[in-house]
Amino acid sequence: MAETVGVMPEIRKHMDMKSIGSRREIERGSLIDEIISDLGLSLPERSVFLCLLGLGSRQAAAVAKRAAMSRTHVYEVLGRLVNRGFVLVKLRSGVRVYSCVALDELLGKLAVREALLARRREQLAELIRAAGRDRESAQRVEGICL
Repeated sequence: MAETVGVMPEIRKHMDMKSIGSRREIERGSLIDEIISDLGLSLPERSVFLCLLGLGSRQAAAVAKRAAMSRTHVYEVLGRLVNRGFVLVKLRSGVRVYSCVALDELLGKLAVREALLARRREQLAELIRAAGRDRESAQRVEGICL
């Protein structure tokens, strides 16, 4: 059996060992897990995403079986992933089939996240500067240390 070094134990149990094979593929799976974690996906969301990534397009029941999660929970998680743009859903003969977005689309999501974090960093820096000015003003005017 292939070793799953670097992959979180909670995720490891959802990975198909036959399809993983080489150490390089294991490392790639671990890196994808880290990336989607950095994008803010919860553990169940990451598990479902990685299952879909390994399975390809599948119905929720197949994902639930692979992820060892209840079908109801998988539907909830898939709904969140669809809303957040990580998973696509298509109707085939009246049945919903889910698939992951292309991995290159994760680059765009990372860029958006980086831009948001850069904006937040600037906002926080401005708040810190304003708090410092306010504190100095209050001390000079009222003689109080805040």
